[in-house]
Amino acid sequence: MPLVSTTAVSAAAPSPTLLPPALAGLTKIPHIPHLTTQQAIGLAWHLLPCLIAGVALALLLTISRRFLLGYWNNPQPEDGWRFWFYHIVKSIKPWFIWGIGVYMAVLLAEGSHKTIHLLFMAAFLLQLGLLLIGLLHHGAEHYLKVRHKGDSTRATVVSMLVLVGQLFIWLIIALMGMNTVGINVTAFLAGLGLGGIVIAMALKPMAEDIVGSMSIVFDRPFVLGDYITAGDFGGSVEKIGFKTTRLRAPTGEQLIIPNHDLLESRLRNYGRMTQRQMIFTISVDYGTPAEKLEKIPGWIKDAILAHEKTRVDRSHFVRYTPSSLDFETVYYVESGDYGLLMDIQQAVNLALYRKFRQQGIRFAHPMQSVRIASEEPQSEGRKKPGTVLKKRSKA
Repeated sequence: MPLVSTTAVSAAAPSPTLLPPALAGLTKIPHIPHLTTQQAIGLAWHLLPCLIAGVALALLLTISRRFLLGYWNNPQPEDGWRFWFYHIVKSIKPWFIWGIGVYMAVLLAEGSHKTIHLLFMAAFLLQLGLLLIGLLHHGAEHYLKVRHKGDSTRATVVSMLVLVGQLFIWLIIALMGMNTVGINVTAFLAGLGLGGIVIAMALKPMAEDIVGSMSIVFDRPFVLGDYITAGDFGGSVEKIGFKTTRLRAPTGEQLIIPNHDLLESRLRNYGRMTQRQMIFTISVDYGTPAEKLEKIPGWIKDAILAHEKTRVDRSHFVRYTPSSLDFETVYYVESGDYGLLMDIQQAVNLALYRKFRQQGIRFAHPMQSVRIASEEPQSEGRKKPGTVLKKRSKA
């Protein structure tokens, strides 16, 4: 027995031919006929089991959902498949569960109804979109907390990818909904594709910078805190954004460089140095005895090796200069810390200064001779020699 009858809408209603086929039936207004007592009892007897079945199904699904959520008790990303199962169940909304119950009751009572079917499909697509977005968010959380724990550099680009993924998911859901109600999706996609080409051409520079940020995060030429130089600019990496990377220069100012330009430059990453080299020269006076000259390289090596993480490459008497005898030394510090290198060099300099004073060895410095001519008159054809003064320049 049919539940309702319909009457045509007045002429002011839109023509069904202008609407998608699935929406054409919605232009008719439902009309409840006059029922006798016997017909009302029969209708109730027919609807009651269907309603009970729908409510029972909704209650069963609701209780099962609550039981599973309470049983797993909010697992963490490290818990593996339990984490994913928990959030899949949690993403199923209570209103969708009761919608399933109502839809089941209508199907049992009438068999099919276009309006109810369209409403249920809308609810299903909405629930599907929320489920996929929830999985996307939790997948990003799992990626950052388990596979790359504590890596704040990736968080920026991963959040951007999540945003793009959300837009893509809702676009697919919208297309599925349009197809359900009978809208021509092919024509819509053709227009969207043409508009997308225009937008892509206008946003090409921004797109290059966004792709550059992804390359920086996944290829990892540098991370937050590294000191890098790119061309004539250099500084510590403060932030890697969608479009730009921000550096803090040693002089204090902030440098903002587009990611695309940064990747096209020749980068020097001082933050990944595993060792640092130091080359220095010591000059001693020409009056130093040869026996002590032979011992100087050994004293220098001892002063360097007195510190941890040091390795001496060479130390030699390398050259004569007009005012000094030069010793050149090369050593390494097994650390990329520039401050540690300078602390060790300072300690080496102080140790050699004390050693040379103890041994009576003088550090060399340039000397300059100045001749001052005499102004007295010449006598008996002899010239009075001028006075020669020797001045030592400041060391």
